[in-house]
Amino acid sequence: MAFSEIELKKIEILVGGLCRKHTHALEKDLLRIDYNILDDEVLILECRPLERDPDEWLKFPVARIQFNPETEEWQLFSQQPDGVWVTCIHCPATTDLLQVVTMIDINRKQAFFREPVKLV
Repeated sequence: MAFSEIELKKIEILVGGLCRKHTHALEKDLLRIDYNILDDEVLILECRPLERDPDEWLKFPVARIQFNPETEEWQLFSQQPDGVWVTCIHCPATTDLLQVVTMIDINRKQAFFREPVKLV
C-alpha cells in the first residue's frame, strides 16, 4: 500500500523533522539521520560516510514505524543487535504518528541512536 499525499506530508513534517533535529550542522559530514519510505513503513536510518570513500554513506536502520491500513494505527519497532525487529513495549500501536515520533525522540539514546560523534 502506498501512502496518500496527505500521509506523505505528515511523515515529512514529523519524521523528517525528527531527522533534521538530530542531524547537527557541525556533524552533518560525519553523521546524519534520514528516513526511507517503503510500502506501509517508515525506516529511520543513521547514516555515516565510509572512511575510504566519504562520498559513499553506510545506512544503519535504527527504528521502524509500520502503518496498519486496516486499523489506521502506527506501530514502532526497534532493532536488536542480532538484526531482529521487535515491537517497542513502551509505545503501543496508535493512530497518532506524533506520539510514535515523540517516543523515538525521548528514548533516542537508550533505544535508538548511537552516541554522537565527538568533534576534537
